Amino acid sequence: MPNTVLQERENRDADRDNWEVGGDYEYNFSNGSRFKILFIVNERNNDQLRERFEVLGPSNEKKNLFLDTFSRDQERIVRSSYTMDIFEGQDIEIGAERAQTLLDSTLRLATDRSGTPSPDFGGLVPVPVSNANANVEEIRFEPFVVHNWRINNRMSLESTLKYEESEIEQQGDVSRKRDFDFIKPKLDYRFDITPALQFRASIEKTVSQLSFSDFVAASDFGDNDQNVQAGNAELQQEEAWEYNLNLEIRLPNDVGVLDGNIYYHDIENVIDRIDVVASPDNLISANGNIGDGIRYVFRGNASIRM
Repeated sequence: MPNTVLQERENRDADRDNWEVGGDYEYNFSNGSRFKILFIVNERNNDQLRERFEVLGPSNEKKNLFLDTFSRDQERIVRSSYTMDIFEGQDIEIGAERAQTLLDSTLRLATDRSGTPSPDFGGLVPVPVSNANANVEEIRFEPFVVHNWRINNRMSLESTLKYEESEIEQQGDVSRKRDFDFIKPKLDYRFDITPALQFRASIEKTVSQLSFSDFVAASDFGDNDQNVQAGNAELQQEEAWEYNLNLEIRLPNDVGVLDGNIYYHDIENVIDRIDVVASPDNLISANGNIGDGIRYVFRGNASIRM
């Protein structure tokens, strides 16, 4: 059977803009205490249109794909803290952070198939897409306490305790509201064994921040095998206990540094691609939670001054 040649042409229009405004204020008291407050407000807009044409001959083309996507991401964060000395070599920081994150997303898909063409879909037949229109909002509140202890001239210990409370609400094609709360402790110990040899150990409970783009259907202009990526409104945060050891050696005469790290992470709700196929003719994957896992890494670095 002879090979056939398929020629296609695509138009891709994209309009992106973003802005961010931030500020901070710090006041130092006469007793050495400090008060800090900062804020960040930002917005990012992304509007993309993809149209594909099959080239049938000179000056003869047939449109076979219309894909229009729009998303607006907004973030508003305010954080304040008060730091004071409590004992010699020890200070404590007490504060809180509040954040609002918003996503507005729409997706329109049409192909050259049987049905009624629509002028709002580039003159092609609309294709239903699950979770194509969505408004997602997260309200997060996180109080925290940080204790710094300079044990002596060679050792220090930082202890942190955070409590995160968040509410994620999604409206549109999918309506869903979920509440989360996490306690996130951390210990960070440093020991200067010698001026040239430093040891560090840390234990920390981490919780990943979810990407709202994983909640809704989205396009992938770099993949010609699928028109859209599915969204997952049931996605949960990835949690982990992280155990880290680090040893750094500075070579004599400042000629270089040797650095070794050992990591062990015990992870819950690992996020990876999962199969969300609705039919054998429509292969779709999405980010989802695949269960628990562990991660262990040894990393060594060496640098030499030239």
